[in-house]
Amino acid sequence: MDAVEDELDVRYHRGLKPDVYYRCPTLESLDGALQNELQKNAASFIPVEIITEFVFAAASTITVPATQQTNLGALAILPAEYPQSITVQRAIARSVIDVVQAIDDFKYTERQAVNKEGSDGVRFKYVSNEKKDGNQSAPTNSRIHTLPTYDCGGAVFIKFSTKRDAINVVYKHNPIHRDVKKRGRPKKSRDDAESDPSQRPKQKRGRPKKDRDDFQVPDRYAAAQMDMFTSPEDSRASIPGKTASKKKKKGKQAGSLPTENAASPPAAAAKPMKGPCIRCREKQIKCDQTKPTCNQCSRGLWQCFYELTRPMKRSKSGCYQCKQRKRKCSEEKPLCAYCLKVDDDCEYPE
Repeated sequence: MDAVEDELDVRYHRGLKPDVYYRCPTLESLDGALQNELQKNAASFIPVEIITEFVFAAASTITVPATQQTNLGALAILPAEYPQSITVQRAIARSVIDVVQAIDDFKYTERQAVNKEGSDGVRFKYVSNEKKDGNQSAPTNSRIHTLPTYDCGGAVFIKFSTKRDAINVVYKHNPIHRDVKKRGRPKKSRDDAESDPSQRPKQKRGRPKKDRDDFQVPDRYAAAQMDMFTSPEDSRASIPGKTASKKKKKGKQAGSLPTENAASPPAAAAKPMKGPCIRCREKQIKCDQTKPTCNQCSRGLWQCFYELTRPMKRSKSGCYQCKQRKRKCSEEKPLCAYCLKVDDDCEYPE
């Protein structure tokens, strides 16, 4: 198609500077012209912003789909009252947007419909839905931080002019998200998943509670208790009339338990110091400080050792005054820190 070279320019679209102009005799010609521009942009590795104008003159033919034909009461570019004219012009603008959406695979939503007093037509602005991704403002009471995203600037401007008998369509978009078709549906939030019964996790059906076996971990005295309840003496003690022997046996066994505990007191182990183990510190690798074996030593099948804390011994080379008062001496000569503070005589053993 040839570029527009007559009075049908873009002067009504302030702030926009189209690179290419197309005269469209029919709505189908818009399909080929826009595909031509998109193919040029797809050839470049880095997406480039597309600003192209399509002009429909009085001789052009626009086919309005059946869904919008109910709004057509008169020709859109003829002078009429505002409520009637904007309804007709919106129907034609919507048919143009449907063609654009079918070509670039993006969805557009009407954002503005301006008809200033004294103007000769309505100006519509349709914004790409992808333009709003990441730009949703978070609630004031919420701490959710939205990630900064690059604005694609996708928009379609449609200007009707009754004086010039033309319709100017400006397409502006930077296709930085070319994988719209490959993109899946957005993940549902946690609240939506809970409200939707189909998204709830299925619970596994287990055996009935009465059929399950109860397992218990044997303790130190499990064997002694089992012998107590299964021995022949215990069975005879369960007979009425022999309760005295049963009580005597229970008291005897209860008295033997503290004796066993007292015979084997737990050894007081020294506490390991905070920090990596000796092998990780020598090899200068990250240690998770797990006792008794860290992750690095268990992975390499090494023996893991930690330094043990030792009580600090009191210095024996302090001054006489600090030794008498049993305080820590800085061992500075001729006067330690405490003697200098209280202005006392500081003497050291020779």
